[in-house]
Amino acid sequence: VEGPANRSFHIQSRSRAASMASVEAVDLLLDRLLSASTSSDCADSLDKLLKQCKRRRIDIQNDRSTRPSQQLSPEELRQKQTVEGQEEEQRQSAAVDTVLQNIEALSAICNLIANSTLPSQHDSSAIDVDGGDILAIELMLEIMPASNADNVASAQKPMTTELLNKQRALKQRRDAVSKTLLLFHERKKQSADGEDLKSLIPSTLDCLCSNTPTTYARVLSLQLMNALLKASPGTLREQLMNAPDGINRLVDLLGYNSMAPSEMNVPEEVRNEAILFLTSLASSSSVLARLISFSEGYDRALKIAMESGLKSTVATDCLELCLACAHADDVARELFLGGGDGRGNLDRLASLIDLRKGERFTDKERNVWWFEQLKKQEQLDDASGSASGDPTSSKKEEKDARKGRKLRKKDDLDAILSGDGPTAAADKAATSTKDEQIVQEGPPTPFLTPNESEIMNSVFQLLLALMYDGEYADEVAKLPSRVIDSAKAKRRSRAKTVLSHDVLRRTIVDCAVYTCPPQ
Repeated sequence: VEGPANRSFHIQSRSRAASMASVEAVDLLLDRLLSASTSSDCADSLDKLLKQCKRRRIDIQNDRSTRPSQQLSPEELRQKQTVEGQEEEQRQSAAVDTVLQNIEALSAICNLIANSTLPSQHDSSAIDVDGGDILAIELMLEIMPASNADNVASAQKPMTTELLNKQRALKQRRDAVSKTLLLFHERKKQSADGEDLKSLIPSTLDCLCSNTPTTYARVLSLQLMNALLKASPGTLREQLMNAPDGINRLVDLLGYNSMAPSEMNVPEEVRNEAILFLTSLASSSSVLARLISFSEGYDRALKIAMESGLKSTVATDCLELCLACAHADDVARELFLGGGDGRGNLDRLASLIDLRKGERFTDKERNVWWFEQLKKQEQLDDASGSASGDPTSSKKEEKDARKGRKLRKKDDLDAILSGDGPTAAADKAATSTKDEQIVQEGPPTPFLTPNESEIMNSVFQLLLALMYDGEYADEVAKLPSRVIDSAKAKRRSRAKTVLSHDVLRRTIVDCAVYTCPPQ
């Protein structure tokens, strides 16, 4: 009978042999990639490298054709799956380490990310690889170890010492891999033929800020940068600061560039992914948040929110970006209040919380009910006017009725909130069987949709951050009294600016008297 010591020795030997075979295969593929002479050869090398660096799924089950006496028990199946999972993890780690040690291969992969070309070793020309940028970015994403958030099953288990050590080792592994990808060009400045090595962040920015790559490649580039930010935030921020116009090029992905309005065509998918990445970036560093603010980040984000409307979740993401920038410091907050290209940022916030634009404040059912009420009122006015014998009194009553209708139309939102009065689109409603039923039941009570409520909550959080952010922080109490008085004066000035905006003040009052729907 095989003992535990012999079984462990066999397992280690088998894992070592699998790792060595994987290292040899990856070395051959890297040499093939660097010496590729055709586009298909390069793409095939990248595809096979991707398969080598990908962790295979282990699923062990009993063969139904075997006899029940020869089948493994559930405990034996679990142990075998654990052992083979560890072997696969070691094999994948060996393959990834082999790629990370080859600096010239990493530089070639970065060149593929930047412009989908591979420098030829035979001459000074470059090989155009169709889809090479997508394959290169997918390889980089596969090299990055899975985050702790991806292991949902392990997160649901009770925390043990073994599980904590495993998570700590995974975090260290992610940090080491991400730093190697971000800083490999500093270990060797030039390749064997004397050319400067490509680095990852400038190559990714070239892919993002060019119209040549596909939308999918640009979205993958942002996902790669987001993974690097989670793994090693300090190193990524340093590389972005050192890259030429790093932050400006990222903010340009939002569009609405006042300096070069038609310089770059940004698809909506890339723009939405850029909003999420810039929000994470601004939340991680106050310095980068201030740089995003100086790059017209507020104006661009609010223009996107206005364009998306209250029905889209993109408006909420844009407001989250503004909130992350406003949390940075007083300079970023004052820049928001002084920004805006003509319309002003406060005008945009007032438009976002205007209840008149709510979906259920302007729906057909509401309009039909008030349309019928107006028709009935006009019929009563006409009947009373014709029944009266005095033409002077009839003209006076008709004039008062027109004046009353005009006043009611001017104050339509107050009528909606209080439960009486017409809406602006009442004259466009049609009458049907369903409409008659609505008229009989009475006016429906309008209320905000969940997405509209979230947008308005984000706007109010942003306004509070602009006026009072940092007032109750523990760090403020430790500052000198002169600095505290100056900060209080700035907060009072910002609050005065917000409250002096007439349209915004009125919309805030409307939201204050709004009645929430029953839970």
